[in-house]
Amino acid sequence: MKKYDYDYSTADIAYARWLYYVKYITDDKTIVKKIFEARGYQDLMNKHGYQIDYYFENILEKCTNNVHNTLYSVSDIYKHLAEGIEQEDRKKLKLVNKEVEVLNHQAKKLKDNVYKVLKQLRRESISESHHYAQVLDYLRETAHAFTYLVKSPYEYFENGHSPLLVVQIEEIKTLSSTFKSFNNFVLSVIDNNSFSQMDQVLTKQEELLELMETYRKNQMKRLKHEEVGAKNSMLYLSILHESKNLILNIVSLTKAQRDFVLNANN
Repeated sequence: MKKYDYDYSTADIAYARWLYYVKYITDDKTIVKKIFEARGYQDLMNKHGYQIDYYFENILEKCTNNVHNTLYSVSDIYKHLAEGIEQEDRKKLKLVNKEVEVLNHQAKKLKDNVYKVLKQLRRESISESHHYAQVLDYLRETAHAFTYLVKSPYEYFENGHSPLLVVQIEEIKTLSSTFKSFNNFVLSVIDNNSFSQMDQVLTKQEELLELMETYRKNQMKRLKHEEVGAKNSMLYLSILHESKNLILNIVSLTKAQRDFVLNANN
C-alpha cells in the first residue's frame, strides 16, 4: 500500500478488492476489520469523517432503519392527533405539531445528505443509487404530508371553533385504528423484507381509501342537511384529504424500499 500513502480512500478500495478477489474474503465486516488493521482506526476516522458509520452498518440496513423509524413515528403521531381532536386538547395538538417538526427535520437531514451517501455506493451501481434516492424522496414526502394534516386541527381549536360532532369523532377514531393496523402491516413487510405481500399492502390501502370516501360522503350529507357549518366541514374534509395523501406516500415509500432491497440483494 506504499504507493497510496497520500490517498487513503484509494488505498482502502484497492485493499478491499484485493481481499475480495485474491483472498476470497466476501464478508463486509471482515473486510472492514482488515482495513482497520492495515490502515489504523484513527487514520480512517481522519480521512472519512462522516462516512465512518457506513463501515459498520451498510447502507441498506441503515436505510431500512430510517424507514422503520419514520413509519413508527407516523403511527404514534396519527394516534396522538386523533386523541387531541377527540379531547379538543390544544396542548396535545401543539405537541403533535412539534413531533411533526422533529420528523420533518430528520427526514430533511437524510435528504440533504443523500449525495454523501451515494458516494459510498459502487460506481457501477447506478440503479442502486437511484432506488436509494427514491426511498429518501418518499421518506421526505411522507413526513411532509403530516405538516398539513396536523396544522388544521390545531388552528381550528386554537381559534375557538365548535367541537366536532360525536359521529365525526367516532369516524376519526375508527380511521385512526384502521390506519394503525395498516401501518403496522407495512412495518412488518419492511422489517422482514416480505415484499411478496405487497398485494396485501395494496388491498389494505384500498380498504382504507374506501373507508375515507365513505366518511367524505357522510360529511357532505351532514353539510347538505345543515348539521355542520363551513368551518367544521373544511376541517373534517382536510383531515380526510391529507390522510389520503399520507397513505399514498406510505405505499410509494414501501414500493421504493422494495425496489432498493431487491436491487441491492441481486
